[in-house]
Amino acid sequence: MKIKFSPQSKWGEQSLALLLVFCLFLIIARIVVAVQHPEPDQPLFSNLPLDIPMLCAIITAILGGLTGLYTMVKEKDYSVTVSVATIVGMAVLFLVIRNFAAPF
Repeated sequence: MKIKFSPQSKWGEQSLALLLVFCLFLIIARIVVAVQHPEPDQPLFSNLPLDIPMLCAIITAILGGLTGLYTMVKEKDYSVTVSVATIVGMAVLFLVIRNFAAPF
């Protein structure tokens, strides 16, 4: 089993692209926070300029994780970037499920 840095399959490239889009949405959300200075305990969907990039980041992270998992299982692409995309996506999925199962 050879481990490479860049993905070797089409699905691996897609998981890497989704990971990069996830990072882009996080940067956009951080810029919105820096400009707006929102209240710390706002309910969901009360600040749409911040909620939309964060929801998009969550969706792209989960999709990138599932795509990376598919790539590792079916395509046997064990590159570092696919592994990182899978770990980030599964961590975000775990946090979302945990938040719905036992909210604050």
